[in-house]
Amino acid sequence: MTMIDWNPDFELGDDLIDSQHRQLLDLANFLIDAVDQHKEEQILKQAFDALLLYTQQHFKDEELLFEQRGCSKLEEHRKQHHVLEGEVRALWREDLLGFVDEMGQTLETWVLNRLIPHMTGEDQEAHVACRYI
Repeated sequence: MTMIDWNPDFELGDDLIDSQHRQLLDLANFLIDAVDQHKEEQILKQAFDALLLYTQQHFKDEELLFEQRGCSKLEEHRKQHHVLEGEVRALWREDLLGFVDEMGQTLETWVLNRLIPHMTGEDQEAHVACRYI
């Protein structure tokens, strides 16, 4: 599977958020690689747990930052985060059903089609809305 490289186009211009977005991609890449290499289930679970926990922490940090900046899109953004978190959890449920090989591809697709567009679209829009209020 393809490793997903950081691209400067992903940057919002906020050091905290940008560093957390990079870490999210690193954790997703680690999990994709672990699945691709057929690592033991315990390693996959640890990698997934790290991704999920970091995703949750990032969402909290980002929402707090947007709240502190008076972002007009905060509630909408919280809802988007809730949906994305549910999607990440669903990826692991798929793995528990025995689709380990497909999980890596599914995770890669989720990162490319959901996480990156969220970072470059919704996060960017919310960030701009916060800066100018």
